[in-house]
Amino acid sequence: MARDLPSALLELTDTSDVVDLDGYADRLAHWSVELTPVTGAAVVLRDETGALRVGAARPGWIRVLPEFSIAGGEGLAAECFDRAEPVSVSDVSERKWPRYREIAERLGIHGGHAIPLGRSGRLSGALTVYYGTTDGDRTGVAEVCCALAHAAAIGLANLAEYRRLRLLAQQLQTALESRIVIEQAKGILAERMRTDIDQAFAILRRFAREHNLRLHDVARTTVETRKAPQ
Repeated sequence: MARDLPSALLELTDTSDVVDLDGYADRLAHWSVELTPVTGAAVVLRDETGALRVGAARPGWIRVLPEFSIAGGEGLAAECFDRAEPVSVSDVSERKWPRYREIAERLGIHGGHAIPLGRSGRLSGALTVYYGTTDGDRTGVAEVCCALAHAAAIGLANLAEYRRLRLLAQQLQTALESRIVIEQAKGILAERMRTDIDQAFAILRRFAREHNLRLHDVARTTVETRKAPQ
C-alpha cells in the first residue's frame, strides 16, 4: 500500500473540492486505515470557538475513544492537545488513564498514536489511530500517519485561508454595493432638494440616526422611491 501514499498526500493537500470539514476529516481517516495495519482511526477538529469535536471515525464504533478522551481529559487525543505534540502508546494498560483504559480494553484496543494537525499553539485538530492486540506489523505506522497528518495540516491551513479570503471578498463586495447605493441616494437628494452632495449626505445620515436605521437602508429607500426620507 506504500505506493498509494503519494496519492493520499496529494489528495489531502488539495482542498479545492472540499465542501465541509467533516468530509475532509473522513478522507484523512480513510487513508489512515487504508495505508496502515491499524484497527481504526479518528480525526478530532477544533472549531472557531476552540472547542474540540470528532469530525470523522473509521470504523464508526472507534469514535467513542476520542469522544471520551475529549470529555474526560485523558487518553490519546487529550494528551496530544495538552502537549501539542505527537503521542505514542504501545500499551494503554501502562498509562495512568483508568477510565480511558477501561473503555479501550473493552473495545479491544491495545495502543495507538495521536498526531497534531498544525504547529504548536495553532492546532486545528489531531489524527488518532488505534490498534488491537491482534494487529499486524506496526513498523512504520507512526511515520506514515505523521506524513498524512502533515499533509492534512497543510490542507486545513489552505482551506482556512481560502475561506478567510472568500469572506473578505464578500464583505468588500457588500461594502462596495452599499457605497454605490449611498452615492445614488446623495445624488437624488441633491437634485430634489436643490442642495449640494455634502448636505444631501448629512440629511441621509441624520434621518438614519434619528430613526435608528441603517444608512444603507435609508439610502436604498431613497433610490427606490426617488423621494427624500420622511
